Amino acid sequence: MGDFSTDLDKIIEKAGKNADAVIKKVVLAVGTELVEVSPVGDPTWWESEAPEGYVGGRFRSNWSHSVGQYDSDIEHDITSKRAAISRIKDDIPSKASGLVHYITNNLSYAIALEEGHSDQSPFGMVELTRWKLQNFIDDAVKEVD
Repeated sequence: MGDFSTDLDKIIEKAGKNADAVIKKVVLAVGTELVEVSPVGDPTWWESEAPEGYVGGRFRSNWSHSVGQYDSDIEHDITSKRAAISRIKDDIPSKASGLVHYITNNLSYAIALEEGHSDQSPFGMVELTRWKLQNFIDDAVKEVD
């Protein structure tokens, strides 16, 4: 998996006085993409039966944003995509530039999913999102300029 920190430094340099707004937009775009491309369990595709009471979406609901240090919490409520994205958005501070932003998913099977365990997301989520980072940056700079 990649390191976004060097890319964020380039964004700040390019964005100048609008750096906070650009960083907020880029962090939100990354978080939104991770939520959007996350697979949601569908027992009809499984070889074995789903556990009793199973509801898909736990992985997608567990993306979280933190600043300055890695957030190790696990979200136990299964939420909609919109709610998961809103939670990330609400956690991005207004003074966003110059900070280290983490978007994490702490479920035990996150690495397996990133490594292609799901047919819904055979190439993972983080690496695919990283490939789109330059587009997120360019779009944010255009929107804020």
